Amino acid sequence: MVAPVRLRLRTTDANNELTRVRSELDNVDSDRKLMKAKLEAKEKLVDDLSARLSALEKGEQIGDTVTARHRTELVTANPKAGS
Repeated sequence: MVAPVRLRLRTTDANNELTRVRSELDNVDSDRKLMKAKLEAKEKLVDDLSARLSALEKGEQIGDTVTARHRTELVTANPKAGS
C-alpha cells in the first residue's frame, strides 16, 4: 500500500502538472484567437482588393475611353507621369 505522504506528493505533482497544462492551453487558445483575428483581417483585405480589381477590369471592358480619360487625368494632375 502507498504511504499517505507519497500519495499526497503524487497528488501535489498531478495538480501542479494540471495547472501547467491549463496555463499552456490558455496560451495556445490566446494565440489561436489572435491568429484567427489576423486571418479574418487579411481575408477582408483580400475581398476588398478583389472587389477593386473586379471594378477596374469591368472599367477596361467598357472601352479605352475610360482608361484614356483616367490617363489624361493623371497626366494633368502630375505632368511628369506622362513622360
